[in-house]
Amino acid sequence: MNTNFLSSSWVALGRSLLAGLACWATAAAAAPFAYVPLSAENRVLVVDLATNAVAASVAVGADPAGIAINSSGNRIYVTSLTGSTVSVIDGFTNQVIRTIPVASQPFGVAVNAQGTKVAVATIASNSVSIIDTNTNAVTTVAVGASPVGVTFSPTGSRLYVSNLNGNSITVIDANTFTAIDSISVSSNPYGMAISADGSRLYVGHYSKSISIINTATRGVIANLPIDSVPEWIALSRDGSRLFIAKSGTQSMGVLSTADNRLFDIILRPGSRPSGVSVSPDGARVYVLADGTQEMTGLDTANYAVVSTLRGGNGTGAFGNFIGPASVTSGADSPGPLSGIWCNPNESGWGINFTQRHGNIFAAWYTYDSAGNAKWYVASNCAMPTGSSSCSGTLYQVDGPRFFGVPFNPAAERVTAVGSLSVAFSGNSNATMSYTVNGQSRTVAIQRQVFNSGATPPVTDFTDLWWNPNESGWGLAITQQYNIMFLAWYVYDGNGQPTWFVVPNCAVNNSGMGCVGDAYRTTGPPFGPTFDPAQVQVFGAGKMFLNFTDANNGQIDYNNDTLFVSKRITRQIF
Repeated sequence: MNTNFLSSSWVALGRSLLAGLACWATAAAAAPFAYVPLSAENRVLVVDLATNAVAASVAVGADPAGIAINSSGNRIYVTSLTGSTVSVIDGFTNQVIRTIPVASQPFGVAVNAQGTKVAVATIASNSVSIIDTNTNAVTTVAVGASPVGVTFSPTGSRLYVSNLNGNSITVIDANTFTAIDSISVSSNPYGMAISADGSRLYVGHYSKSISIINTATRGVIANLPIDSVPEWIALSRDGSRLFIAKSGTQSMGVLSTADNRLFDIILRPGSRPSGVSVSPDGARVYVLADGTQEMTGLDTANYAVVSTLRGGNGTGAFGNFIGPASVTSGADSPGPLSGIWCNPNESGWGINFTQRHGNIFAAWYTYDSAGNAKWYVASNCAMPTGSSSCSGTLYQVDGPRFFGVPFNPAAERVTAVGSLSVAFSGNSNATMSYTVNGQSRTVAIQRQVFNSGATPPVTDFTDLWWNPNESGWGLAITQQYNIMFLAWYVYDGNGQPTWFVVPNCAVNNSGMGCVGDAYRTTGPPFGPTFDPAQVQVFGAGKMFLNFTDANNGQIDYNNDTLFVSKRITRQIF
């Protein structure tokens, strides 16, 4: 068996320990993030809503205005009104990974539920630019005069476009991207919001009114007068209220969708509201204010102010600026230090880091005195705020027999054996120091890259995965473009750790699964030096991985004598 693949990929094995020991981590719901464009500063503030603190500042194109976030939370799309581009921000790293040219004066932007298409209203071209997120190809669809707003139906089958100077809503078939209807509305339609069931489309007009459209009949069923221009609108999570940011009256209007009653929440004088969005749990509504350069959070139960954050020049957003709430939708995916790390001169051992908040979960792969697989884990390598280092206790784990019998989580045994510290120099280089059973060493490590490409996946499944009912085993997935590296952590018949790795699991066309050959390894005894020539690789069957959504999936494994099928879900700590 050729062992060369270990030199470039083997360290991905380390990720599976993280998932396998996920019961050590305390599961917690993750807070969402807000993405606030500052049009006068050409940047986007990334705000952690759990702490009401700025987590990052991302430079984007000139005059950012429109914003949209995909359902996984890993891609944020920002239009550049005067730059005629769309900036694509990676929600994991808070970096612009792509700048896509579109037609002139892009403003409103929306992404479909599947994350495969992004629609951009381009005011000066009387068209909508459609971006294919798999290829980054851009096509155009002609619409009415001066399109400003776009929104997809919840299923992604329809796209609605508000034409500011056309006094109409263009209806587009989002499967073929052809215009199929034009709905006449009051003058100067602007912002839009659609109900969760897709039956009602709410449209704000510069003529100081709100239109309500029945999407089945494509007819206007109500036109409600408003005392100020309803430029920015958003629906509550249950659809019972429409929130309306009104700069002319320094207020947020609240419309009851059941009976169309309207009342106002008065905001700070001179605030000039310039955006409104609702938190994923519906408990908060956030209002941006260009006048006071703030983002204000209000409790949706009583409209009391619960948070205020200073923004910057040109604070405002056309579209939903709050991402999803948890790793179910991608918002709490691992931080930028997460991934596979190794010493390239010592192929055959490595360490995997999963970073969330102030904690790094480190899984270290080596061999015991007989050359069998041995894993140590630092489940809480704590990284204080502002620090570039983490440190924590190392543990050894044994567990129950995995194959051929029901899995017994109670048989897991954990023993503290030493300590680990890691000093990072940027996101790709570090120095690792450890002590295990009295033996110490310091060694340089670096991030492992095993694949490259031009188009990142719509949903990146890199994370810790487990079955919550069978704590003690798990699967670690490292995805780089169209390849997943799978590492599967189980136990043999004596309760000793056995690891299977799939170094080249090719992602299918849907992006929702992969298939590849599995291997197991042995290596040199643990000690102060490491001899990569002693690493041996053995074929161990085939692994199939399929996801039902961004948060849930199934692994199927078989060899000549065994077949195993297990459900898996992401683990949050």
